[in-house]
Amino acid sequence: MTLLVLLKISASHNLMGMFFPTILMLASLPFWFIKKIPNVVFSIFSTLALFGLAALVFIASVTSDDVQSPGWLGGTFIVILLLVCNSFQYLMYIRYLNTKRCPKCHALGMQTLSKDIDTKISTYITTYKAEGGRHDGRTYDKIDELIRKHITYTLYCPKCGNICNWEDETEDHLKRDERPKD
Repeated sequence: MTLLVLLKISASHNLMGMFFPTILMLASLPFWFIKKIPNVVFSIFSTLALFGLAALVFIASVTSDDVQSPGWLGGTFIVILLLVCNSFQYLMYIRYLNTKRCPKCHALGMQTLSKDIDTKISTYITTYKAEGGRHDGRTYDKIDELIRKHITYTLYCPKCGNICNWEDETEDHLKRDERPKD
């Protein structure tokens, strides 16, 4: 019964149901002030809120005998939409948890001492030869750049004096197509 309710919330035209994992993560923010709860518990809770709900919605859509059930294809679409709608909030929640709450004394108010960014750019150039039409015989380049950023935060807790590092990685893909101009 609960799975069917979750399915109807996420499949209905009410888009608020799609942000249910974000609402669960925001509901856990007042518990950040309780120092006896470690950061790992919040990380596991947020991961379960996002991926657990996505799994429940998919199972509910596949196993439901209701006539209005979306089935495999609709369940897959709903899960993808659910994950896309909540992925940015999930990443920001994890980043703020690791940069604002001390892993040792669990107090809020970590200060950033330094932020080191290591950037690596990989460039791939593919040359194509145009065939047919007025550009016959001309060549053009297709350039793909992969930018990898490795960010290391050095954090300091003024309450307990703990200094810790937190690492984050991001990737960006840049594509350019340099075709011959007319």
